[in-house]
Amino acid sequence: MKLIEIIGLEEKHAQLLGKAGIKELEDLLALSYYQIKQLARSIGVTVNRLDTWQEHADLMRIGGVNPEIANALNLIGIDSVKEFAYRNSKNTVEKLKQLKKDNPKVLTKLPTLKNVEEWTKSAKNLAEVPKKDAKPKKKPSRAKGFSSIGTSGSCK
Repeated sequence: MKLIEIIGLEEKHAQLLGKAGIKELEDLLALSYYQIKQLARSIGVTVNRLDTWQEHADLMRIGGVNPEIANALNLIGIDSVKEFAYRNSKNTVEKLKQLKKDNPKVLTKLPTLKNVEEWTKSAKNLAEVPKKDAKPKKKPSRAKGFSSIGTSGSCK
């Protein structure tokens, strides 16, 4: 997808971002908060706006999530793939229904529960969220012959 597809990012912004070396969604995703602050200042937009574009770009990595859905998800408080991975699909659908009721122009079509479940599953894969039954990795054992240093108060 192109930068210009992000809702709220106009052609003039895409050109300014391009001049700054941000030509694709991936370039936008790679920015740290500090870089976002610098870039926002240099292209004349607010940090909040640039941060929102980055959040939309992140959500658009999920298969089936188009710019309109990314915007709607962001408006209901989901701002990253990682966060979406932890969300309850039924609650997400209910929030999207309420959003459409309150602001019908935001979403042309409501996603189904099945859509949201698929997106959540995809988000889990993208975010590498451990499964509930996954056992934590074992702590490395201490090498033989070594004990805790400094616990006895003296060295021998």
